[in-house]
Amino acid sequence: MLAVYNVEPWYIIDYVYTHISNAVLYGTNVVPPVSQELLEGMTIMQPGYDPLKATGVAVAWGVVTLVVSYLLMKRREI
Repeated sequence: MLAVYNVEPWYIIDYVYTHISNAVLYGTNVVPPVSQELLEGMTIMQPGYDPLKATGVAVAWGVVTLVVSYLLMKRREI
């Protein structure tokens, strides 16, 4: 749904893992997204992939999860 509105959901975990698997299968070149017009006035975006951005987002999600779980466990121990 987001692709219809030309929004690249780079922050979604599933999207990130698709980028990383595409980089493993097709190489690590950055492929830019391409817009394609299906019907008059209706454009859809074919997403490209950026393995470095995807890896960075995956690491950021991991760090956020780690910090939140640490804070929750620290609060329980008190």
